[in-house]
Amino acid sequence: MTLREADKPTQEFVKEFIESLSPSSIPISGFVDWEGIDNHIGEHQRELHKIEQLSLQSEEVLREDVSKTLVQYHRTERLLTLLFELVSERNGPFVAVEGSWDFKRYAERIENGSQNAADEIAGVLCEIGLYDLLSSISDLDSYVRGVSVGFESDARKGRQGAKFSEAVKPVLSTLEREIQESGIDVELKKEYSIYYGENDNKHKRVDFAFIRDGEPDVVFELNSYTSTGSKPSEIVRGYIETGKLVRESGIEYIWVTDGSGWKDMKAGVKRAYEDFIDFYNYQMLSNEFPRLLGNYYGTDLSSVDITRTSTRKKDEGEGQSGISDFF
Repeated sequence: MTLREADKPTQEFVKEFIESLSPSSIPISGFVDWEGIDNHIGEHQRELHKIEQLSLQSEEVLREDVSKTLVQYHRTERLLTLLFELVSERNGPFVAVEGSWDFKRYAERIENGSQNAADEIAGVLCEIGLYDLLSSISDLDSYVRGVSVGFESDARKGRQGAKFSEAVKPVLSTLEREIQESGIDVELKKEYSIYYGENDNKHKRVDFAFIRDGEPDVVFELNSYTSTGSKPSEIVRGYIETGKLVRESGIEYIWVTDGSGWKDMKAGVKRAYEDFIDFYNYQMLSNEFPRLLGNYYGTDLSSVDITRTSTRKKDEGEGQSGISDFF
């Protein structure tokens, strides 16, 4: 069973879906997490001070000093991670043709007294170019700030999903309240684990779930794509296959997604509508979904004003809501 009846012509749905996409769930003001970057620098002042004290007499002297400092410093992993961050590798492991170096594992070995591990990892850092780098830096804090801005491209991928969830939650919370006021006992849960498949042998954590009588009733998976990605067809196929199994377990499965990346995945939108059906972007969730959810619970939610979940007032006369209204 699905909440939506696929009674709209596919091409009409695809056009509507594409035209109502929100390009991103991250506002301009949140494009770079300046506060997070400044906190990162502030939290690593001791490590930065240690790096500033390293000897730059020669590359060999630096290698020996890095090795000695790693052995002597009481927060080895933090220092080692920051040293690799300076040469543009965050979190690790660092991987090259010659091998792989896991920061945590090497830090543990060094803390357990392994001079060989310290010598080896110091040698790797110098071979990458740590000596030339430190010799050319006049302000280490500013350099780390610049490197951190460079890492923001990957960091935004994580924030994209978090911000999208942040925008969707008030919509679902409003619907939860309206359903409860109609006399139906439901509760909205975030990051809820469900079991499905034959004999409930599969497990999945969904972003949100409506719980009725202690059991998951309607669950929601959320994501946002600002780029197409390498395997869009596999993304859609995965949701279709999971949706089929979840629904066979008596749970309604809703996919809410958005982002400009879908503009180049029209074939995926077409397939998702035809084979998954309960496939919505943020605007569809705000405008169309309340009526469908109301039908499912046997109550009229068609007049629910989802726009009141926004933290901004919409322009008078505008008839549709979007993610930008939330921020």
